[in-house]
Amino acid sequence: MKRNKYISLLLIFCFSLCLFCCGKEESVEEGGSFLYYMNDEETGLVKREYTIGDGEVLEEAEDMLNALREEPEDIEQSSAIPKDVHILGVALSGERLSIDLSRDYEEMQTLEKTLMRAAVVQSLVQLDKVEAVGFSVEGDPLCDERGRLIGYQNAEDFVQNTTGSTLYSYQNAQIALHFANEKGDALAVETVDVKYSSNIPLEKLIVEQLIKGPSGRGVYPVMNPETRVLGVTIKEGICYVNLDEAFLNNTYDVIPEVAVYSLVNSIVNGTKASQVQISVNGETQITYMEMLDLSKPLEYNEKIEKAEE
Repeated sequence: MKRNKYISLLLIFCFSLCLFCCGKEESVEEGGSFLYYMNDEETGLVKREYTIGDGEVLEEAEDMLNALREEPEDIEQSSAIPKDVHILGVALSGERLSIDLSRDYEEMQTLEKTLMRAAVVQSLVQLDKVEAVGFSVEGDPLCDERGRLIGYQNAEDFVQNTTGSTLYSYQNAQIALHFANEKGDALAVETVDVKYSSNIPLEKLIVEQLIKGPSGRGVYPVMNPETRVLGVTIKEGICYVNLDEAFLNNTYDVIPEVAVYSLVNSIVNGTKASQVQISVNGETQITYMEMLDLSKPLEYNEKIEKAEE
């Protein structure tokens, strides 16, 4: 009995200690205002209490940006905005705040850029009348590494895992997916709005959406829904799409060109790739449905979109 009692007390002590430590790490009171800073490893974000003043929105925004440039007293934190990245201008249009950055921003690493934007956005959307924050670089709208416009973002566009070591940015995109027409002898386009994580390449998202199939009327699926994506990457203008053998077993009544060029045209239309090389289990020496040679990269096919109904 004494031993069990001792173990119980020890467990209670350990549990209390965990609560104390967690509370020490997260010192911001619920409902309070705060700023985000980078952790000492610059792999995630941490909070720090901050009192928002009662001045005009732009004035308070500039104060917060200045605070985000300062090095925190805590040695385990670092400033969210590097000293060599300057704020050239801040403007408010409706409930959208625009921040113009110096060209030094482009010299930052990809993860650092994401963390900086996340810290700024999540800090500034706490201001009244600020629903989203957008960035530009010396007047040019901010784009990601693939040249896609990032646009305005809010706190929901950034997700940090429970350990605080990784942060993903979520982006909105409008993509044109090429499916089949009713007869299955030509392509028909469905434009969809998607929200996707920055750790998923857009070209892979396009392939996954094609396998998933259309959501609207007037367009029809082209790819076997059992198809698995083994890899999608773009190198030197060519998008390499590696699928499993289910791709070869098409369950829909479409001509071979429609099934293949739904992939090719969708990817070329929505990414920087100018050609698409399709492989099955890594093998390119394939004749799709015994009619279409897949051994070489394929270019955008405009004719298959203009086939007569």
